[in-house]
Amino acid sequence: MVQIDNVNKTFNGKNGKVEALKGVSVRVKKGDIYGIIGFSGAGKSTLIRLVNGLETPDSGKVTVFGKELNGLNKSELRIMRRHIGMVFQKFNLLESKTVFHNVALPLILEKTPKAQIKKKVDEVLRFVGLEDKKDVYINQLSGGQKQRVGIARALATDPDLLLCDEATSALDPQTTESILKLLKRVNREMGVTVLLITHQMQVVQMICNKVSVMENGQVVETGSVLEVFGSPKAEITRKFVGTVVNDRIPESIISLVKEQTAHFSVERLKFIGSSVKRPVISDICRVEGIVVNILGANVQELQENVMCVFILQLIGAEESILEAEREIEANGVLRERLEVN
Repeated sequence: MVQIDNVNKTFNGKNGKVEALKGVSVRVKKGDIYGIIGFSGAGKSTLIRLVNGLETPDSGKVTVFGKELNGLNKSELRIMRRHIGMVFQKFNLLESKTVFHNVALPLILEKTPKAQIKKKVDEVLRFVGLEDKKDVYINQLSGGQKQRVGIARALATDPDLLLCDEATSALDPQTTESILKLLKRVNREMGVTVLLITHQMQVVQMICNKVSVMENGQVVETGSVLEVFGSPKAEITRKFVGTVVNDRIPESIISLVKEQTAHFSVERLKFIGSSVKRPVISDICRVEGIVVNILGANVQELQENVMCVFILQLIGAEESILEAEREIEANGVLRERLEVN
């Protein structure tokens, strides 16, 4: 669906050249809800503008729907963009116009017959839950309703790909959740592939199946959401994951653990997918010479999966602890021995 291959992009800034993208490669497959996450200045917005042809790379290739964008003329690029919907952070709606007019606008520009426009606008407004607002002016709507209008407008042209540029960052948490659920419905029920950029890991957690993490114009980590949340590699990724997954031990607990005179280890266990169903803690309690103390636990939903994080203290001889660790790993549980000294 979307292939970005070793792309570089430089801009001329006030203080000289700015390398916005450095050797970036991303693969978005049909049916994905793909998240690009990074802090401000990471290169996310430049990347998404490459996909709809608003920016061109200095080097590398951008291929959308099997066509390399650099090889398209203006007419071909305009046709390609008809299959791409765009949802913006600040809505980009005509405040003085009605909901109906805003949603109909891309169809009006394409000179679509009025009867077809009415049918399509009614259809997408019904899908986003705003069929009763079609004659209301945009300036009378809440932020969440405005974003639903923006999504309806993006869907009016029956896109195959939906690009979302920080689509929820201007919304409160409850409204954000409702918009993300709507985007998930767009993906599942309409078969639209979604590529979104965000600086909020909660967004990735709730709806994405794949994610790339960007820092300083580079992709530093890519994988399924389960892989990235379960075993983040880059420091920036660990920081993002830490905003939604609390897997640290409070200092007060560490102080109590240090007072333990018997030999022990502290283990962080991550149960993901099918391993959640396995009675691993019960099993290691049966290891001879091992006493298990649960120091903390946390449960997170990732798309349709669950990730459970346990912090355990294993008390016993080193040989018994090693046997317990082998039992944990044999059950497909991610394990890490933590330093508490």
